[in-house]
Amino acid sequence: EGGSGLGQTSVDLCEHYRLSHAVGMNPCTTQVGFANALAAHRGLAEVTSHRICDATEEVYSLDAGTYDGAIAVECIGIFPDPKRFLEGAHRALRSGGRVCFTVVTTPKPASWFQHNIGSLFFGTRARTPQWWIDALEGAGFTGVERHDITQEVFPPMIQTVRKNLKEKPELLRMAGPAAGLAIRALIRNADRAVRNGTMGYEMFVAEKP
Repeated sequence: EGGSGLGQTSVDLCEHYRLSHAVGMNPCTTQVGFANALAAHRGLAEVTSHRICDATEEVYSLDAGTYDGAIAVECIGIFPDPKRFLEGAHRALRSGGRVCFTVVTTPKPASWFQHNIGSLFFGTRARTPQWWIDALEGAGFTGVERHDITQEVFPPMIQTVRKNLKEKPELLRMAGPAAGLAIRALIRNADRAVRNGTMGYEMFVAEKP
């Protein structure tokens, strides 16, 4: 798992599918410590391990052709080189193995606002679906699937941000007047972009032949 965060995804997958082995990759020392502690707490320390590293490089240390799946939820867009990660994931997967990730998408090259909206909510820049399809196929994957999960992700996220800003106005005061205005503008534009279909959130799945 590239960008494994606090480790909940790996725990859930190991428990649900009874995986024999899972590797999480994350450059954040604090999060990796929490993720490994969580795995130990759930009795999965011998099955799940998280490493402090850059996933785009660490993925190449995995044994080639041995993994069933590779995921990068809400993070592949901020990797230094997403295409390199996909190529490394392809190398690590066995034939029939699948890769899955989620990203902010736009039907055409993103505007300045869309890039910043993506960065505000997910820390990632928005790209077109075709960019990701080309990246997957360029890495050797086939059978690319797209699943639009915009309504399941963006409206609740926008609502949560607005609720937090309303209940904790000190957050905007700490950011300063200019930054506060910019954040409010980005939230309004995010809401509008989702409603008019100029920005979405998608899950991509593809297979190694």
